[in-house]
Amino acid sequence: MRHLAALCTAALATFAHAQTYLMIPDSGTIDRIMLFDADGNLINQNWLVDGPPTWDFNTPKDVIQVGNEIWVSDQVADAIFCFSASLTPEYIRTISGGLDNMRGMGVVGDHVYVSNAGTANGAPGNAVIKFAFDGTRITHWAAPSSPFDCTDLNGDVLVPDSTTHRIDRWSTNGTYLGVFHAGAIRFPEQAVVVNTGPAGAQEVWVAGFTSPHGIYRYDAESGAQVAYYNVTTSGGRGVHILPNGDVLFTEGTAVKRFTPGSTASTVLTATGMTTQYIGVLTLGASCDGDVNCDGAVNGVDVEVMELAVGGDLSDFCQPDPDFNQDGAVNGTDVEAVELVVGGAPCP
Repeated sequence: MRHLAALCTAALATFAHAQTYLMIPDSGTIDRIMLFDADGNLINQNWLVDGPPTWDFNTPKDVIQVGNEIWVSDQVADAIFCFSASLTPEYIRTISGGLDNMRGMGVVGDHVYVSNAGTANGAPGNAVIKFAFDGTRITHWAAPSSPFDCTDLNGDVLVPDSTTHRIDRWSTNGTYLGVFHAGAIRFPEQAVVVNTGPAGAQEVWVAGFTSPHGIYRYDAESGAQVAYYNVTTSGGRGVHILPNGDVLFTEGTAVKRFTPGSTASTVLTATGMTTQYIGVLTLGASCDGDVNCDGAVNGVDVEVMELAVGGDLSDFCQPDPDFNQDGAVNGTDVEAVELVVGGAPCP
């Protein structure tokens, strides 16, 4: 039995686990994307910089992973620059035309949603614009005033609005579902959904840019405010929850972190930057069995994979639902997860 246990342990040790990194745009003197590790430590301050004439950052605002690509929304260039998802990104294409003054982006299901505010270049003004993963523009719908981000909340799209000072909820086809939250926050920018509530319940964290600027925390079901952290000395822009529970945030001049319950924050980068939103980059084997990123490979992952095959990606955390990389999302992906949970090697 001990020998068998040792063999199982060795087999599990061979599983390739995804590596997570954080990407943060700096639109100051040097337009660039900085790279941090999953714990919030700076790895490369000049990870992805201007590359004219192929691409030319002006004010990179948000950076997200879209399948096997990295998308950078540029607020002044009025374009989305796409690169390969790797530690050495290579330029793929530029999405432009019909875009103006974009801010945050988000992946919901198999589409990308982009917040747009301007009307130049034939853009629709205050709106959410929907794209396919290949960059094809699908549609758009009008937003009330000034949208600043698009975030997945259980298959719907959360859209913080800097003028109404609230967070609205929309379906992915543009049906307005109502106000998620309206309260003390002013000029909400990036919003993220994290399992930080009681018993791992979902919560929504939002960076507030104008006074009372800081980091806000809401119950994902009711939209009620759970906490407010007065940790910024200037406007909050980006927010991300680290594995140890600390909060990484940007406030326009630097990247900082704090521990909830404390008002003290630690500066992680030199001041004088113009830091923006925080994006997550996941690299590594697509067959990492922990498909819901709860730290365990077990039957729950099989259930989450079954839901993903049915189109429900709300608990599926990996960037690509094609678990076994055979070109289709179907029952064979469920079978592959079952085998990995049982101790088999990656498919």
